[in-house]
Amino acid sequence: MKQARSQVAPLTGHVAAIAGSGPVAAVLKDHLLRLGARVGPPAADCLPPGQAAGAEVHGSRGAAKLFVAWSDLWPGGPVRDEATAQAVCGLMHVHGRRYGCPTVLGAPVVSTAAAILALTGLLASLAGGRRDEHVATGLDRAALQLLGHYIAVAEGVGGPPDTAVGGPPFRSADGVWFELEAMSAEPWAGFWHALGASGEAVRQSWPSFLFRFTTATCPLPGELHRAAQTSSWGRIAAAAAGSGASVCRIHCVAERAAEMGLAQGRQIPDPWAWQPGPEAAIADRHRPEAGETCPLSGFVVLEAGSRIQAPLAAHLLQLLGARVIRVERPGGDPMRGMPPTIGHLSAVWLALNAGKEETVLFCYALLREAKLLSPEDGGPAAVNVNTDGLSVTFTLAPVEAKAKERYREPADAQSRLVCEFARERCGGKAEFKEEDGKRALLVTLKAKI
Repeated sequence: MKQARSQVAPLTGHVAAIAGSGPVAAVLKDHLLRLGARVGPPAADCLPPGQAAGAEVHGSRGAAKLFVAWSDLWPGGPVRDEATAQAVCGLMHVHGRRYGCPTVLGAPVVSTAAAILALTGLLASLAGGRRDEHVATGLDRAALQLLGHYIAVAEGVGGPPDTAVGGPPFRSADGVWFELEAMSAEPWAGFWHALGASGEAVRQSWPSFLFRFTTATCPLPGELHRAAQTSSWGRIAAAAAGSGASVCRIHCVAERAAEMGLAQGRQIPDPWAWQPGPEAAIADRHRPEAGETCPLSGFVVLEAGSRIQAPLAAHLLQLLGARVIRVERPGGDPMRGMPPTIGHLSAVWLALNAGKEETVLFCYALLREAKLLSPEDGGPAAVNVNTDGLSVTFTLAPVEAKAKERYREPADAQSRLVCEFARERCGGKAEFKEEDGKRALLVTLKAKI
């Protein structure tokens, strides 16, 4: 049975007072309520000059204040509202690439991002057991954080990407506007071939579509739009189902409100699902050590994800002091090599992952691929991870004569590749040990990304 928000939300029992007006204050109030806090009367006198909004929260986890300035990087600077934040920090420029000129985003994206950044800092402060701490950010910082990977792309080898107007969404013959998602080239090609598009148009369009999240532009051949415009929504949905692509009908705000029942008084559901943990609150388990300057110092975050969303979330926790260890799939994150590059790594990937630690599980997967750890030989009997030095021991079950021949030294070509990976890529080492009939491979990873 699902528990009520008040039973599990992290700020249950806390009281909040909010100062300011406009979208920043509105997001602060909405999220604090959804986090379980009781929002009291507005704090009219606590907002310093130049601030868009502020809040004070106190309760069993401690007390903290947050402030969101209009222009934090440039005090007294030109940012005065949502529109100037988008203009001054470059968001209008990036968004306007598909239109051919700087274009404002209709939603208060910078105000919302600034409020969420401030709330993330406040939660980190309370989770870290800090008392009476002030959290400060600004609309300019939020806008630049949103643009971080686009700025990195502009600084990569080859410079800023070529841009052209146009791109999704698409419109069907019966007037349905829709978006399309394909995670690889095969579903993309299969979808458009099913709608009658030529192979040449499909090949030309895939790179533009693939890199759209890093360039904010996606010019596509007119043939693809014509293929959509001459196909019914039913045919489009069938083409997506048959190819493995995903299509999503675009709803206007009024349609979405009706679908959610907002006109009948229903509330917008929480963006989170709360599940209580088995242990005491984090604030009771962690106390900041002397010299710690960031609220999440001493916390370890394991990140498993790719593209933009998960790396960005973990990046924000890293900025707050957490130690982030990435868990990548066998062969590594494909985003590592996505152009443009800085050195041998993707500019976008570096913008979101610089300073994070290579994961032990990535090396483990690589060892399995290289057949150094294989199921037919019993696999690892134990995997012991020492996160201090990122050293891991893969201990094999007792080996038979045939398997033992595989692990003899000097190692075969695959074994040497793994050892080179550990030494050259990760600044560590890989060595074989044998004791009591068991064969162990000790891999030590020391380097940061």
